[in-house]
Amino acid sequence: MKCLSDEILNVALLETMPMIDAAFKFNKIICNTQNLMDSFNEYEEWNELLLDFVNSKLNIRFEKTIFDKYSEEQQRLFFRKTAMCNKLKDEHYRNILSVIGRELTSLPDKDIDESKINILIKTRSVSSEFSVDVLKSLRERYPNQVNIYILEYIDSYIQEFTDINVYNEEEALQVLDENITIEDAISIVDCFKTNISIQNKAYSAKLQGHILKNRFDEDDLEYIVSNYSDFSKEVQKIIENISIDLREGELVCILGSSGVGKTTLFNVISGLIAPTCGTVFLNGENIVKKSGKISYMLQKDLLLPFKTIIDNVSLPLVIKGEKKSIAREKAQKYFAEFGLAGTEKKYPSQLSGGMRQRAALLRTYMFSCEVALLDEPFSALDAITKRKMQNWYLNIMEKIKLSTLFITHDIDEAILISKRIYIIYGSPGKIIKELKIELSEGENSEDVTLTKKFIEYKREILKLL
Repeated sequence: MKCLSDEILNVALLETMPMIDAAFKFNKIICNTQNLMDSFNEYEEWNELLLDFVNSKLNIRFEKTIFDKYSEEQQRLFFRKTAMCNKLKDEHYRNILSVIGRELTSLPDKDIDESKINILIKTRSVSSEFSVDVLKSLRERYPNQVNIYILEYIDSYIQEFTDINVYNEEEALQVLDENITIEDAISIVDCFKTNISIQNKAYSAKLQGHILKNRFDEDDLEYIVSNYSDFSKEVQKIIENISIDLREGELVCILGSSGVGKTTLFNVISGLIAPTCGTVFLNGENIVKKSGKISYMLQKDLLLPFKTIIDNVSLPLVIKGEKKSIAREKAQKYFAEFGLAGTEKKYPSQLSGGMRQRAALLRTYMFSCEVALLDEPFSALDAITKRKMQNWYLNIMEKIKLSTLFITHDIDEAILISKRIYIIYGSPGKIIKELKIELSEGENSEDVTLTKKFIEYKREILKLL
């Protein structure tokens, strides 16, 4: 029988478990892969003696070739028990898991320390590929580790981001703050269903520019105006060399794909932001940075849900200093003309999409009765309602002598409703074509989109975009 001495190196030299336990207790065993596995296999657990022994070592070198000598079941058990062992020092925990190179495929039922979960993720021991189930489990049990997991699998995450089970705007915004490539950041932004604020964010100039052109949050307007000079030239130069004119009683469309600066152009015209150069004239008056001169209706109707329709519509007058009673009286005069008679005391939630748009358009008109800027006002409506609203707006515009600049990315819509179209293209956005639309009276029917002239206009535009 061997005795305990300084010459003892391996568990295999010892004949009984008491001797093996004593050897570990008195630190007479070399900490290598084989000794570790031989001892573990006796108990099938990380017992206190084994834990104390391993944790006392500063430099441990484990070998995958030794692990591979043991059966699949032994390796599986050892890996799972190790993954769930909170008492192992983090550096040894990471070392062992990295060498073994296995995965759990799901989070263990047992609660694991945050530091251990972090290691499981970074060694890809919780899942070798991006897993929606693991992401959901992390959200429920370890929310602080969610972004760590996303960053580890950023490419797969972006591919799956539109999945309802993966999509989470709050998480994605946090990821945008991390050190990821501009390409990855833009891919995430393009998947957003809402607009994104850049206030007090350390986004790169390229990312800021992309957000402002594609996912601009109107709540940022005040911030952008106040801090405009602080933004890089790359961000400021979203559009350039834009020259357009609008005549009395005319509807002119601004047509272009998402991201070319159409909304930015409207923000300049309306006085919400100042251009780096150039001017905006209204009846000969320079109105650069003079908000309140031109009506501006955004893509959403933005009706206040807690106010009646009459109070929503008359709000611009109240803001300008009119008493509520007088403002309501002035607004009331237009309700029949705008097809809103009988809706005065209703709330926005009680109206159809088309009626809400009528109310929003009337409110826009009450703000300024000369020129209106409409940013894709009908984009959220179904095709039938949209066509009805287009025809209605053209009629009402003629009645009230209103001039309109109309943003759209819908080619059919632009041809149907306008007499002239400015086509914006590129980055920064530039006007590449002014197209005059001349459809005969007979071509203004419901079948106008099937006419030869209409199709020719559409083909010409498609070649430019």
